[in-house]
Amino acid sequence: MRHLRLLSSAALALVLLPAMASAQQADSVTAADRDATRGARVYTYADLAQYAPQTALDMVNRIPGFAADGGNNRGNRGLGQASQNILLNGARVSGKSNNVFDVLGRISARDVVRIEIVDGATLDVPGLSGEVANVIYEAGGISGTFEYRAQFRPRLEDTLLDAKASISGGDERANWSLSLETNSRRQGHWGPEVVTGPDGALLVTRDEFGIYNSDSPEIAGSYSRRARNGNEFNANASAQLNIQRNRISGAIVEADGTRFEELFRGGEDEWNAELGLDYAFDLGPGRLKLIGLQRNEHSPVYDEFGIVGGRRDRFEQVIDENESIVRGEYGWSRGQSDWELSLEGAYNSLSQEAELIALPATGSATVTLLPGNRIEELRSEAIASLSRPLSPRLSLQLNGGAEFSSIAAGAADPRAYLRPKGSAALSWRASDDVTIDAKLERVVDQLNFFDFLAAVDVQDGQDRGRNNEIVPPQRWRARVEGIVRLGAYGSLTPYAQGEIIEDVIEAIPTSPTEEALGNAGDATAWVVGVDGTILLAPLGVAGARLDLHAHTGDSRFTDPLLGTTRALNGQEYTHARLQYRHDLPGSDLAYGGSIQRRHMGGSFRLDQFARRFNAGWQAELFVEHKDVLGLQVTAGVNNLFNSTDNFERIAYVDRRDGPIAFFEDRAREYGRIVYVNVAGRF
Repeated sequence: MRHLRLLSSAALALVLLPAMASAQQADSVTAADRDATRGARVYTYADLAQYAPQTALDMVNRIPGFAADGGNNRGNRGLGQASQNILLNGARVSGKSNNVFDVLGRISARDVVRIEIVDGATLDVPGLSGEVANVIYEAGGISGTFEYRAQFRPRLEDTLLDAKASISGGDERANWSLSLETNSRRQGHWGPEVVTGPDGALLVTRDEFGIYNSDSPEIAGSYSRRARNGNEFNANASAQLNIQRNRISGAIVEADGTRFEELFRGGEDEWNAELGLDYAFDLGPGRLKLIGLQRNEHSPVYDEFGIVGGRRDRFEQVIDENESIVRGEYGWSRGQSDWELSLEGAYNSLSQEAELIALPATGSATVTLLPGNRIEELRSEAIASLSRPLSPRLSLQLNGGAEFSSIAAGAADPRAYLRPKGSAALSWRASDDVTIDAKLERVVDQLNFFDFLAAVDVQDGQDRGRNNEIVPPQRWRARVEGIVRLGAYGSLTPYAQGEIIEDVIEAIPTSPTEEALGNAGDATAWVVGVDGTILLAPLGVAGARLDLHAHTGDSRFTDPLLGTTRALNGQEYTHARLQYRHDLPGSDLAYGGSIQRRHMGGSFRLDQFARRFNAGWQAELFVEHKDVLGLQVTAGVNNLFNSTDNFERIAYVDRRDGPIAFFEDRAREYGRIVYVNVAGRF
């Protein structure tokens, strides 16, 4: 009952927030001053009609120079302050699984009144910085959109059942939408794997074929209503199944010529559901918004690996997750300033049951029950926010507060923590064409409860123990970006970001031969990059555009085993992507393509170093017709240069401070992918 008392206390405190606000208001800053500070760019359907957008999401994705970011909702710590750079009718979406991209995909492009691109630091939505798209929409009757997506790949089952349909409607006071999506995927790869000894001698060769099929049907909907007195109600709900089946078969040849076959099978039969509600109304000198969210997930999974006709090992696990959140935001204006006080209470839990089953070639199976685990966290946070223009071209946003959390894992006593958090953001319109945004923030990361759990890898024989002493990482993050508008040529957004991270979670040794995930010390990280759109009409290619992204970065971390300096696990060092699209003027035809490449780092464990990466450049070409019997049809080919899924591993006899046991090198092709997408309205 502890979490119920915490949530109810939080809800009661929200009602008392207005008493903390001053009733005095002034009018020293005019609406014109605020609009000048915000410097909005406005797009309507007519501005983007050349792309024949079907949904509001299509429109947002075609705005020159704007990179849509829905925020890592599932990975966010509770709801917190806004992290996505998209608003709907001036408000954030109160959802996690059912995020802002899902909602935008259910809104017909014809219902979008306009899209305002403004600077987040100038808004009274705490947490926002950089460019933000505020999508203003209003349903005018009932309309719908649909999309069918097919993929054809060599040696694999075709993807023929991937489709989405949505319907929306409303009137001047209410909007609703409903969508159904199959989320069907048929994927795989194939190719050789070579294992060599430390002296280069060949030990094992494998010819492997992997198939990864999933069907994740989802139904989702939203409803919003604005009463005549200005009160607003919003609801978002979703329910989804996630059925996955994986299979990797391999023909094995050992150094002495011995031949046999290995088989790995894995799967998951998950269901998850989410409901988010919010209600906003005027109270005292300001406006109170109450938010509630409930999310549940049930995930039975299994992995099985062994020799065909011989012994097999099977790992079975059942995971149940729960997230309950109540949040309140009370905002008011006083003079030049927009104020907000927010209070959030959350209860998260994860429980695990697992067993390891040995299946001999003959005889009875042996079942070993693995220690179960349950992790619970009670959390509350309070944040005060201030947004105000310092001059017609300079805006400030301040957020400050703290969170209190209590974590209980297994039979261990709960551990309680108090952590400060907040941010300071400045936005300076240096000229009509240049805006500089700077932000410094103190962040508490979301805990991944799976990090607490023991795990068994039956395929590679890599296990880890459980650790009930993990705490959330914290970080200082500083970011500066410039938005440079190039007039008819488009825009560029260069940026730089640096972080100081405390209590990094990585693999740590717990004995000479065992490891677990745990807090492994501090780290630093940095990244610099640029996003942008270059319009080619001024260069004589009307209707053509180049969208680009490039970044490079690195990190520094002290290895908990060796004491040497290395990068964090999973580091992405560089990523470069260039996309070209040409909508031929006076016709319904468009064509284009893209090319990209990533350089990925690896992952360090007690007894190995491993790295997964795509080798070579990934490229795509497409052609599109926007009116084939009223439908928009796009056909294309992906992976033109036959990039491969690669894996390399260095395994050590005992630990990474000892001798090398073997090298493993794998390259799996996945073929060129032919696809056809058909979209339309009804």
